[in-house]
Amino acid sequence: MHETLGFIFTLCIGIFLHYTYDICNQNAFVALFSPVNEGVWEHLKLIFFPAFFFSVIEYFYIGKCYCSFLFIKSIATTLSMAFIVGSFYIYSGIIGKSIVWVDILIFILACFILYIYSYFQLKNNRFCSKYYNAYGISIFTILTLLFVLFTIKPPQIPLFMA
Repeated sequence: MHETLGFIFTLCIGIFLHYTYDICNQNAFVALFSPVNEGVWEHLKLIFFPAFFFSVIEYFYIGKCYCSFLFIKSIATTLSMAFIVGSFYIYSGIIGKSIVWVDILIFILACFILYIYSYFQLKNNRFCSKYYNAYGISIFTILTLLFVLFTIKPPQIPLFMA
């Protein structure tokens, strides 16, 4: 049940975040967690921040019952982001352009992958060690810092360009 709620939450908040930068008059703080351009990297914020936020909330309700909850959530989030990047570059490379409805479908599938992977890993209760949640916190922290850094000073490569 909680994975279904996470899927819906991530999907809805991710869609909302797509517009918040412009709604907030291009506010610098909002830019840290909302896309500031149409680049692929910026659009990863649409899945990362809602999934991260939901994972933190979820941790306090059910996460403590799993010895590797935050690790599994961080890996699931990273996997979903990799799916977005890979899928976008494969299909747009093949046809030579991007198509909005395909991009939206990729986002929906990435949300599904995130929560289905998380569901099965939590169900199997794999990666059980006292260190795994610390690994998950590290992964989430590194990704958050990368989003902040690359929003402020994006590298001049296609992944970061609109």
